[in-house]
Amino acid sequence: MAGERPFLSTSSLVENYNLLLTYMKKCKEKSKDCTSLIPSSRFLGELQELLERGPMSFDRVIELIGEKVSSAISCDLCVEAFKEVYKVPVACEEAKKTLLRQLAGWYVEMLEALGYVKVKYAWKP
Repeated sequence: MAGERPFLSTSSLVENYNLLLTYMKKCKEKSKDCTSLIPSSRFLGELQELLERGPMSFDRVIELIGEKVSSAISCDLCVEAFKEVYKVPVACEEAKKTLLRQLAGWYVEMLEALGYVKVKYAWKP
């Protein structure tokens, strides 16, 4: 998985997408439907509108995306993927939190790559 990235990701917000990629691979292997984690154009449009309203922290974006997709994430599959990627056991909520961070990064990076939003990086001068 080293070096692999989801479609239209830039790695500007999330450097490593291994958990997301492993989760999606496991989903496919186990014939589960994880398509709800792939953002629709409608969802991306809604996210774009929210981001254009004013400054928003990345943590808030993660929270908003979590409200939308958290119920679609399989705890068992997420924990299994987390253990495979990071080589440590973890509770469901921690695994989901990490996966949601990667999902949020992917969605925002996708919007940025398409030219719909401009991300301001607080750590850059």
